[in-house]
Amino acid sequence: RKPCVLVEGSGARQRIVLANSEAARLGIRAGMALGAAHALGEVMALQRMPVAEDRALARLCAWAYQFTPVVTPVAPDGLLLEVRGSLALFGGLHGLLSALRRGLRELGMRSFAFAAAPTPLAATWLARGRQPATVDSFAALPAALAVLPLDTLRLPAKQLQDFYGIGVHTIGECLRLPRDGLARRFAPDLLRDLDRALGREPDPRPAFTPPEQFAQHLDLLWEIQHAQALATGMERLLHELGGVLRARSAVIRSLCWTLHHRDGQAVPHRIALVAPSRDVAHLARLTREYFARHRLPSPVRGIELGAADFEV
Repeated sequence: RKPCVLVEGSGARQRIVLANSEAARLGIRAGMALGAAHALGEVMALQRMPVAEDRALARLCAWAYQFTPVVTPVAPDGLLLEVRGSLALFGGLHGLLSALRRGLRELGMRSFAFAAAPTPLAATWLARGRQPATVDSFAALPAALAVLPLDTLRLPAKQLQDFYGIGVHTIGECLRLPRDGLARRFAPDLLRDLDRALGREPDPRPAFTPPEQFAQHLDLLWEIQHAQALATGMERLLHELGGVLRARSAVIRSLCWTLHHRDGQAVPHRIALVAPSRDVAHLARLTREYFARHRLPSPVRGIELGAADFEV
């Protein structure tokens, strides 16, 4: 319930990337200098951690592999899924998106956007622009993209200001500019991206390769002193594991939990299953019952889940 912001940069160049609702009520917005935010009220500033973001995106890719074998990360905050071959399994796009929403909420995520389009960049831009669009043909792409604000492309700040200076604020207005002048004044990379988004140029993406074993760590926001209070974080990791197991059509015979304590100890806890399983609810129940019988020797700062004995 405190005003919190996520910042990037260093020193006087620190800028706000995200602001929670309490910070927004003070008038704090993304793009504002951190110093200006502090002038509006007492704000807790959290620094972006690109390595942790990349790691979280890779974990999401492994989880999303259950929906399609072609998953690609789009750093720092996006996933691309090739879904045409999977639609029949979920009863169409609506069913697939419902399954994705349900699964993301089980992972503890509350804010996300989807879009579907024939090209990777068009789908990315539409989702980024919070346009819940389903574009099913190349012919419909120009009209769908035209309404998006130009900042959806995440251009360098100088380039974006140059566009604003000539009265260009949307992708549609950008597309109406002469191609030669656009390439000369704003760099050929932008023109190439526009052509890829519209399907005029190929846009191959390397597919994500899921790991052979599951091993994920979760840092806790505060220290936990009672084992029962670990349940929420543990269920989140189990839902990640469940996605990986469904993707591989695999089951496991045991879980290995490791609790990272305040005093630096990393204590393993192995839970053997009577029968192989990938049922998240069953695994969560076994985990709760196991830790209900254990007292924590000292507060826990992080939890880790490992599973290596996949059986197909």
